[in-house]
Amino acid sequence: ESGERQASIGALVGLSSALGTKVSALLGEDVDASPLTTYPPDIPRHRVNGLEIASCSGFHESHILEAMRVTIRADRTPSAPVRHIGEEWLYVQRGSIDLEYDGAVYQLAKDDAVHFDANRPHRLMTRDRSAELLLVSAKSPTKLAQIHH
Repeated sequence: ESGERQASIGALVGLSSALGTKVSALLGEDVDASPLTTYPPDIPRHRVNGLEIASCSGFHESHILEAMRVTIRADRTPSAPVRHIGEEWLYVQRGSIDLEYDGAVYQLAKDDAVHFDANRPHRLMTRDRSAELLLVSAKSPTKLAQIHH
């Protein structure tokens, strides 16, 4: 590709689902075959659509969840709202974010969490210098119901 456009998180999740792979594989990371994978705080971060993303999911047989550490900077040009199949859960670790969801803006502060249907238009912004969050995306709501603890 020319490198002029970069995919949104939603596009990465959708593409990985369609290809039967993980976001980490699309970002060029090795996928460990172990049934348990750990992720230290200093794992590589990738710049995608003005965001810094560290993929934190992907034991070999994992096909339901995608987990990412995401940093949003205030100088990021907001993308158009996105929508994709599945669900998202966000937890704000540092700073605050504005979640535009289905036309309304929700302000989330440190330690706030939100869970929503990702098929509705949504996008993330921050007014702080930067904000950091954990994002967990379930690729298919029907598969999410299969998780038992």
